[in-house]
Amino acid sequence: MCQFISTCLTEEQVLFGFDSDPSRMDSHESIIKQHKLDDSFHGNFVRVEITSPNGDLETPLDQWIFQVDQPETPAWFDAKVAEFRVCQAVLDSGILDAHRKYQKIQGLALVKYGKTKGRALAKYEKVRGPAWTEYEKVQGPAWAEYEKVRGPAWAKYKEIHGLAWAKYRKVEGLAWAKHEKALGLASAEYEKAQGPAWAKYVKAREVIALRTW
Repeated sequence: MCQFISTCLTEEQVLFGFDSDPSRMDSHESIIKQHKLDDSFHGNFVRVEITSPNGDLETPLDQWIFQVDQPETPAWFDAKVAEFRVCQAVLDSGILDAHRKYQKIQGLALVKYGKTKGRALAKYEKVRGPAWTEYEKVQGPAWAEYEKVRGPAWAKYKEIHGLAWAKYRKVEGLAWAKHEKALGLASAEYEKAQGPAWAKYVKAREVIALRTW
């Protein structure tokens, strides 16, 4: 899951992440690496998280959802105690206030970015529009000239292609007819030899099958 706020809980500590990559800030694996936790031995720590049910950080903390993010927990782990410890650590650490401040600054920066992007796009369109008009002015007649040449060239190609294809089909047809004739003769010869042999084989199988073995 790894959502805000994710922690790794040991018997003595509640450990938060501090990765500079926003996508990994609340990654349990990142927290494990940052705090040098030993994941090879079951029981050293537990992956947990506590999240606002509606994503609103102003929702009272006692309404947030506490979850364990692993299938098994060590003998020392108690869910109620763990939830209390995590909530207390969230309140004492100031992590919510820090996140709110970041979101406020990030929101204002995003609005400013949107306005700057809009102005930049307007300037781009102001330059691009006339350039496109000029392009169309040149491209249109050029395409018309191309079509003027392409039409007769295509007609000539189709004429040559048609004659060549007709010639090929004539030669291929005769060759196929000879092939079919030779195949027919060969098939007849095969049946002449195979037929009696098969009949003898069937007779032998009948004799074998009717005997007691």
